[in-house]
Amino acid sequence: MGLDSSVFPALALLFGLGVTACGEEVDPGQTVPARPVHATTPRPGAPPQFDLPIDSGEAAFTAYGIWPYGVHGGGHPEGHPGYDLECRPGAEIRAMAPGRVVRVEANTAFPGQWDVTLRHDGGWQTRYGHLTGLADDLPEGAEVQRGQRLGGPGAVDGFHMIHFVIEGPYECADLTLVLTAKAVPALQEIWRRAAYSEELCEPMLVNVRGAEFPLVATWRRAGSEGPDGIRFTRTDPQASEYRYEILEGHRSREQGGVRVRPLPGWSFSELDLLPDSGGPPRLGLYDVVGPAMRIRWAAERPASLENAWAYEILVPLDGSR
Repeated sequence: MGLDSSVFPALALLFGLGVTACGEEVDPGQTVPARPVHATTPRPGAPPQFDLPIDSGEAAFTAYGIWPYGVHGGGHPEGHPGYDLECRPGAEIRAMAPGRVVRVEANTAFPGQWDVTLRHDGGWQTRYGHLTGLADDLPEGAEVQRGQRLGGPGAVDGFHMIHFVIEGPYECADLTLVLTAKAVPALQEIWRRAAYSEELCEPMLVNVRGAEFPLVATWRRAGSEGPDGIRFTRTDPQASEYRYEILEGHRSREQGGVRVRPLPGWSFSELDLLPDSGGPPRLGLYDVVGPAMRIRWAAERPASLENAWAYEILVPLDGSR
């Protein structure tokens, strides 16, 4: 997942709850303008400023890099309630802000892994899932300092990761609004290199947990070349299977099945479009950057995204695409 800083995932909004990603009221159906990329100055009642739970150099890109909020799949057909962060084996998971331990419990789905909850000022909490090698100094009620080691990442399906959540007295799912000035560029670099199979329909750092299926994402041409539009549809929140349509104006002129191969850490991922007509497949590369996508296909797969076509997705607040 490449990144143009002008469309960094600060664009991501918390759609289905009638608020922006950090608690500001908006009218239903209103399209909210993009947010710039920077750490914000805390306002009265704002959450604490959090660090990432790992150093950016300990991120890994074997499976996805980061699997974002709200995505449907991977055991979460209801929508992912937080963020999964892939880590190098041996990485140290650290407290994101000063706080106090309120809960340490075994992860019931993954024996030998632990979930830790910390409470912070202002009614905020952070939760850290899939921890291993738990630190000894974490009894309930213990004070924890910013950056204090909590444990290491857990092994899941051949890679290491943690699941983390930031919760408070109001919704604030957009990480860029609650991170320190140091953490924002670290997240930016991880997100730039991330790739996951659901991103053709759920491309944001914050996606709509309550989205209804079938989930339809229409990408409109943003440059001078390429088809007018491309529409991807997912019918099953438990599977990353797509249908595609190539659009001429608003009409479909070709449709078929899709195979995707996310390549986290690369500058592109691979995609095959398989026409229902039985014609030869279109072999392509693509790169999703939040609401922007570069894509190119041909009879033989391109070697790079040089001269790729540019597309944009419009994301209204109600979650429809």
